[in-house]
Amino acid sequence: MSENQPNKDQPIIIVKKINKHAGHHGGAWKVAYADFVTAMMAFFLVMWLVTQSNTVKQAVQSYFIDPVKHGENYKASVLQGGAGIARGGALGDGPGDEMTQTEQLKKEMEALGQSLMEAIDGVPGLDVLRNSIDIEMTREGLQIQLIEGSSDVTFFKSGRAMLSTKAELILKTIGMELKRIPNQLVIEGHTDASDNSFAEHYTNWELSADRANAARRAMVEGGLSPKQIYNIRGYAANKPRIKENPYDPRNRRITVLVLNRVPGIDTPEEGYQTPIMMSKSDGGG
Repeated sequence: MSENQPNKDQPIIIVKKINKHAGHHGGAWKVAYADFVTAMMAFFLVMWLVTQSNTVKQAVQSYFIDPVKHGENYKASVLQGGAGIARGGALGDGPGDEMTQTEQLKKEMEALGQSLMEAIDGVPGLDVLRNSIDIEMTREGLQIQLIEGSSDVTFFKSGRAMLSTKAELILKTIGMELKRIPNQLVIEGHTDASDNSFAEHYTNWELSADRANAARRAMVEGGLSPKQIYNIRGYAANKPRIKENPYDPRNRRITVLVLNRVPGIDTPEEGYQTPIMMSKSDGGG
Protein backbone atom coordinates (compact mmCIF):
# COMPACT_ATOMS: atom_id res chain seq x y z
CA MET A 1 0.00 0.00 0.00
CA SER A 2 1.28 3.42 -0.94
CA GLU A 3 2.20 5.83 1.85
CA ASN A 4 0.01 8.55 0.29
CA GLN A 5 -3.07 6.33 0.18
CA PRO A 6 -5.43 7.10 3.13
CA ASN A 7 -6.13 4.39 5.67
CA LYS A 8 -9.81 3.47 5.58
CA ASP A 9 -9.75 2.52 9.28
CA GLN A 10 -8.51 5.90 10.42
CA PRO A 11 -11.31 7.94 12.12
CA ILE A 12 -12.37 11.20 10.55
CA ILE A 13 -12.32 14.13 13.00
CA ILE A 14 -14.64 17.10 12.26
CA VAL A 15 -13.93 20.32 14.08
CA LYS A 16 -16.85 22.81 14.45
CA LYS A 17 -16.21 26.40 15.36
CA ILE A 18 -18.79 27.99 17.74
CA ASN A 19 -19.01 31.73 17.83
CA LYS A 20 -19.73 32.73 21.44
CA HIS A 21 -21.48 36.02 22.13
CA ALA A 22 -20.06 38.33 24.70
CA GLY A 23 -21.44 37.45 28.15
CA HIS A 24 -20.88 40.79 29.76
CA HIS A 25 -24.69 41.50 30.09
CA GLY A 26 -25.44 38.18 31.76
CA GLY A 27 -29.13 37.91 32.82
CA ALA A 28 -29.80 41.63 33.15
CA TRP A 29 -32.58 41.43 30.60
CA LYS A 30 -34.48 39.08 32.90
CA VAL A 31 -34.48 41.63 35.70
CA ALA A 32 -35.70 44.35 33.35
CA TYR A 33 -38.43 42.08 32.02
CA ALA A 34 -39.54 41.17 35.56
CA ASP A 35 -39.76 44.88 36.45
CA PHE A 36 -41.85 45.50 33.36
CA VAL A 37 -44.27 42.66 34.19
CA THR A 38 -44.59 43.90 37.78
CA ALA A 39 -45.34 47.43 36.60
CA MET A 40 -47.98 46.15 34.18
CA MET A 41 -49.60 44.06 36.91
CA ALA A 42 -49.75 47.10 39.20
CA PHE A 43 -51.20 49.19 36.36
CA PHE A 44 -53.99 46.73 35.61
CA LEU A 45 -54.70 46.30 39.32
CA VAL A 46 -55.18 50.06 39.66
CA MET A 47 -57.36 50.15 36.54
CA TRP A 48 -59.51 47.35 37.99
CA LEU A 49 -59.75 49.03 41.37
CA VAL A 50 -60.97 52.41 40.08
CA THR A 51 -63.96 50.69 38.47
CA GLN A 52 -65.04 48.98 41.70
CA SER A 53 -67.61 50.09 44.25
CA ASN A 54 -66.70 52.01 47.39
CA THR A 55 -67.26 48.88 49.46
CA VAL A 56 -64.63 46.98 47.48
CA LYS A 57 -62.18 49.88 47.67
CA GLN A 58 -62.58 49.99 51.44
CA ALA A 59 -61.98 46.25 51.68
CA VAL A 60 -58.77 46.52 49.64
CA GLN A 61 -57.58 49.47 51.69
CA SER A 62 -58.34 47.56 54.89
CA TYR A 63 -56.17 44.69 53.68
CA PHE A 64 -53.13 46.87 52.95
CA ILE A 65 -53.47 48.78 56.24
CA ASP A 66 -53.68 45.67 58.43
CA PRO A 67 -53.72 42.29 56.61
CA VAL A 68 -54.06 40.31 59.84
CA LYS A 69 -57.05 42.23 61.14
CA HIS A 70 -58.60 42.23 57.67
CA GLY A 71 -58.36 38.44 57.58
CA GLU A 72 -60.09 38.20 60.93
CA ASN A 73 -62.82 40.59 59.83
CA TYR A 74 -63.25 38.67 56.58
CA LYS A 75 -64.14 35.56 58.54
CA ALA A 76 -66.32 37.41 61.02
CA SER A 77 -69.91 38.43 60.47
CA VAL A 78 -72.77 39.92 62.38
CA LEU A 79 -74.45 36.55 62.05
CA GLN A 80 -72.28 33.47 62.07
CA GLY A 81 -71.93 32.25 58.54
CA GLY A 82 -72.98 35.62 57.15
CA ALA A 83 -71.14 37.79 54.66
CA GLY A 84 -69.67 40.21 57.19
CA ILE A 85 -70.13 43.95 57.43
CA ALA A 86 -66.47 44.62 56.71
CA ARG A 87 -66.71 43.03 53.28
CA GLY A 88 -70.12 44.15 52.16
CA GLY A 89 -69.78 41.84 49.16
CA ALA A 90 -67.38 39.81 47.10
CA LEU A 91 -64.27 41.57 45.82
CA GLY A 92 -65.25 40.74 42.28
CA ASP A 93 -68.41 42.84 42.44
CA GLY A 94 -68.46 45.79 40.09
CA PRO A 95 -70.36 49.06 40.03
CA GLY A 96 -73.45 47.28 38.80
CA ASP A 97 -73.63 45.38 42.08
CA GLU A 98 -73.72 48.48 44.31
CA MET A 99 -77.42 48.13 45.01
CA THR A 100 -76.96 44.49 45.95
CA GLN A 101 -74.14 45.43 48.32
CA THR A 102 -76.28 48.15 49.89
CA GLU A 103 -79.12 45.72 50.44
CA GLN A 104 -76.72 43.19 51.94
CA LEU A 105 -75.32 45.84 54.28
CA LYS A 106 -78.82 46.83 55.32
CA LYS A 107 -79.74 43.23 56.10
CA GLU A 108 -76.65 42.78 58.22
CA MET A 109 -77.36 45.98 60.13
CA GLU A 110 -80.93 44.83 60.70
CA ALA A 111 -79.60 41.52 61.98
CA LEU A 112 -77.29 43.43 64.31
CA GLY A 113 -80.23 45.44 65.65
CA GLN A 114 -82.21 42.27 66.25
CA SER A 115 -79.23 40.69 67.97
CA LEU A 116 -78.90 43.71 70.27
CA MET A 117 -82.54 43.59 71.32
CA GLU A 118 -82.34 39.87 71.99
CA ALA A 119 -79.23 40.38 74.11
CA ILE A 120 -80.98 43.11 76.14
CA ASP A 121 -84.08 40.93 76.54
CA GLY A 122 -81.84 38.25 77.98
CA VAL A 123 -80.75 40.49 80.87
CA PRO A 124 -83.10 40.17 83.85
CA GLY A 125 -84.58 43.32 85.35
CA LEU A 126 -84.50 45.48 82.21
CA ASP A 127 -88.19 45.14 81.35
CA VAL A 128 -88.97 48.74 82.35
CA LEU A 129 -86.16 50.25 80.27
CA ARG A 130 -86.55 48.06 77.20
CA ASN A 131 -89.35 50.21 75.80
CA SER A 132 -87.09 53.25 76.04
CA ILE A 133 -84.58 51.78 73.60
CA ASP A 134 -85.01 52.77 69.97
CA ILE A 135 -83.13 51.04 67.16
CA GLU A 136 -83.52 52.25 63.61
CA MET A 137 -81.63 52.33 60.34
CA THR A 138 -80.34 55.64 59.00
CA ARG A 139 -78.26 56.33 55.91
CA GLU A 140 -75.16 56.60 58.12
CA GLY A 141 -75.70 53.30 59.87
CA LEU A 142 -77.52 51.67 62.76
CA GLN A 143 -78.78 54.17 65.33
CA ILE A 144 -79.35 53.02 68.92
CA GLN A 145 -81.06 55.49 71.26
CA LEU A 146 -81.58 55.31 75.03
CA ILE A 147 -84.47 57.69 75.65
CA GLU A 148 -85.75 59.04 78.95
CA GLY A 149 -89.52 59.25 78.75
CA SER A 150 -90.70 59.84 82.30
CA SER A 151 -89.61 59.99 85.91
CA ASP A 152 -89.89 56.18 86.01
CA VAL A 153 -87.27 55.85 83.23
CA THR A 154 -84.00 57.61 83.96
CA PHE A 155 -80.57 56.82 82.63
CA PHE A 156 -78.75 59.59 84.53
CA LYS A 157 -79.20 61.41 87.77
CA SER A 158 -80.74 64.83 87.24
CA GLY A 159 -78.20 67.36 86.01
CA ARG A 160 -75.34 64.87 86.28
CA ALA A 161 -73.42 62.46 84.11
CA MET A 162 -73.68 59.51 86.51
CA LEU A 163 -75.31 56.46 84.92
CA SER A 164 -78.05 54.58 86.72
CA THR A 165 -77.32 50.93 87.46
CA LYS A 166 -79.72 49.62 84.82
CA ALA A 167 -78.53 52.10 82.17
CA GLU A 168 -74.96 51.00 82.80
CA LEU A 169 -76.02 47.37 82.41
CA ILE A 170 -77.71 48.12 79.08
CA LEU A 171 -74.66 49.95 77.73
CA LYS A 172 -72.33 47.16 78.82
CA THR A 173 -74.59 44.68 77.01
CA ILE A 174 -74.50 46.83 73.87
CA GLY A 175 -70.70 47.07 74.10
CA MET A 176 -70.49 43.29 74.45
CA GLU A 177 -72.47 42.84 71.23
CA LEU A 178 -70.73 45.56 69.20
CA LYS A 179 -67.23 44.26 70.01
CA ARG A 180 -67.89 41.40 67.56
CA ILE A 181 -67.91 43.72 64.54
CA PRO A 182 -65.17 46.01 63.16
CA ASN A 183 -67.40 49.06 62.60
CA GLN A 184 -66.64 52.36 64.26
CA LEU A 185 -69.09 54.20 66.48
CA VAL A 186 -70.23 57.74 67.20
CA ILE A 187 -71.68 58.34 70.67
CA GLU A 188 -73.89 61.40 71.22
CA GLY A 189 -75.31 63.03 74.34
CA HIS A 190 -78.52 65.08 74.24
CA THR A 191 -80.39 67.08 76.89
CA ASP A 192 -83.70 68.91 76.95
CA ALA A 193 -83.85 72.71 77.02
CA SER A 194 -84.11 72.99 80.80
CA ASP A 195 -81.36 75.02 82.46
CA ASN A 196 -78.77 72.97 84.25
CA SER A 197 -78.09 74.39 87.71
CA PHE A 198 -75.89 71.59 89.03
CA ALA A 199 -72.81 73.79 89.11
CA GLU A 200 -71.75 77.26 88.00
CA HIS A 201 -70.50 77.40 84.40
CA TYR A 202 -71.62 73.80 83.90
CA THR A 203 -74.10 74.06 81.05
CA ASN A 204 -76.01 71.53 79.00
CA TRP A 205 -73.05 71.48 76.61
CA GLU A 206 -70.75 70.05 79.25
CA LEU A 207 -73.50 67.80 80.58
CA SER A 208 -74.34 66.25 77.19
CA ALA A 209 -70.66 65.63 76.37
CA ASP A 210 -69.98 64.14 79.81
CA ARG A 211 -72.98 61.81 79.48
CA ALA A 212 -71.74 60.62 76.09
CA ASN A 213 -68.35 59.91 77.67
CA ALA A 214 -70.01 58.04 80.53
CA ALA A 215 -71.79 55.87 77.96
CA ARG A 216 -68.48 55.26 76.20
CA ARG A 217 -66.81 54.11 79.42
CA ALA A 218 -69.64 51.68 80.17
CA MET A 219 -69.51 50.17 76.67
CA VAL A 220 -65.73 49.76 76.87
CA GLU A 221 -66.17 48.01 80.22
CA GLY A 222 -68.58 45.70 78.43
CA GLY A 223 -65.86 44.68 75.99
CA LEU A 224 -66.01 47.28 73.21
CA SER A 225 -62.60 48.13 71.77
CA PRO A 226 -61.61 51.78 72.40
CA LYS A 227 -60.35 51.84 68.79
CA GLN A 228 -63.95 51.48 67.61
CA ILE A 229 -64.86 54.88 69.04
CA TYR A 230 -64.66 57.37 66.19
CA ASN A 231 -66.25 60.39 67.84
CA ILE A 232 -67.91 61.65 71.03
CA ARG A 233 -70.43 64.46 70.60
CA GLY A 234 -72.37 66.65 73.00
CA TYR A 235 -75.31 68.45 71.38
CA ALA A 236 -76.95 69.95 74.49
CA ALA A 237 -80.55 70.69 73.44
CA ASN A 238 -79.77 71.55 69.82
CA LYS A 239 -81.04 68.31 68.27
CA PRO A 240 -84.34 67.65 70.06
CA ARG A 241 -86.16 64.41 69.40
CA ILE A 242 -89.49 66.14 70.04
CA LYS A 243 -88.95 69.27 67.99
CA GLU A 244 -92.24 70.93 68.91
CA ASN A 245 -91.40 70.77 72.61
CA PRO A 246 -87.69 71.22 73.46
CA TYR A 247 -88.50 70.72 77.18
CA ASP A 248 -89.97 67.25 76.64
CA PRO A 249 -88.06 64.69 78.76
CA ARG A 250 -87.81 62.39 75.74
CA ASN A 251 -85.24 64.80 74.34
CA ARG A 252 -82.83 63.55 77.02
CA ARG A 253 -81.08 60.62 75.43
CA ILE A 254 -77.87 58.86 74.48
CA THR A 255 -77.38 57.93 70.84
CA VAL A 256 -74.96 55.27 69.63
CA LEU A 257 -74.45 55.29 65.86
CA VAL A 258 -72.84 52.21 64.29
CA LEU A 259 -71.27 53.59 61.11
CA ASN A 260 -71.70 51.54 57.96
CA ARG A 261 -68.94 53.43 56.14
CA VAL A 262 -65.31 54.11 56.92
CA PRO A 263 -65.08 57.71 58.26
CA GLY A 264 -62.99 60.05 56.15
CA ILE A 265 -62.90 57.70 53.18
CA ASP A 266 -66.42 57.52 51.91
CA THR A 267 -69.24 60.04 52.17
CA PRO A 268 -72.51 58.31 53.05
CA GLU A 269 -74.58 58.20 49.94
CA GLU A 270 -78.24 59.07 49.81
CA GLY A 271 -79.83 55.93 51.07
CA TYR A 272 -82.50 54.43 53.20
CA GLN A 273 -83.93 55.37 56.55
CA THR A 274 -86.09 52.39 57.36
CA PRO A 275 -86.99 51.64 61.00
CA ILE A 276 -85.89 48.19 62.11
CA MET A 277 -87.84 48.09 65.34
CA MET A 278 -89.41 51.03 67.08
CA SER A 279 -89.85 51.23 70.82
CA LYS A 280 -93.28 51.41 72.32
CA SER A 281 -92.43 54.64 74.14
CA ASP A 282 -93.49 57.22 71.58
CA GLY A 283 -93.72 58.19 67.98
CA GLY A 284 -91.83 61.42 68.38
CA GLY A 285 -89.30 62.63 65.91
